Amino acid sequence: VRSPIRVGEASGLIGAGVLTGLCGIGLAYLLPRLPGLAGRIDTRDHAASAQVAFRFNSFIGLALAERLAGAQGLQMIAVLIGVCVPLFNIAAVWPMARAGQHGFLKELARNPLIVATATGLAANLLGFRIPGWME
Repeated sequence: VRSPIRVGEASGLIGAGVLTGLCGIGLAYLLPRLPGLAGRIDTRDHAASAQVAFRFNSFIGLALAERLAGAQGLQMIAVLIGVCVPLFNIAAVWPMARAGQHGFLKELARNPLIVATATGLAANLLGFRIPGWME
């Protein structure tokens, strides 16, 4: 919330991050349906392991971005995290909820990372700012 996001300026970066992530999600979801693998991958095992196809380590990304591109790189990776983390976590919750026969929306509402990241992104886009004394 400290740094306002200029969506127009970040749209290319956001588009690239989302498209890359969607490719990983699609490939992960497609894997158990491929010829030769269909029926051989347990639904629960697939749900638990598919996440590694599209989730990334935010902490490493933040450290590398700051080291390689300074404050601007840090802001860029923060935008990617804010947009991609909710998307990727939603994509990770869906197969797990389905395999565990739990309600998808209930599982989303219980996921603290999705709730916190989506709330922070919404607060930023709505223009909320942290008061100076709180920083």
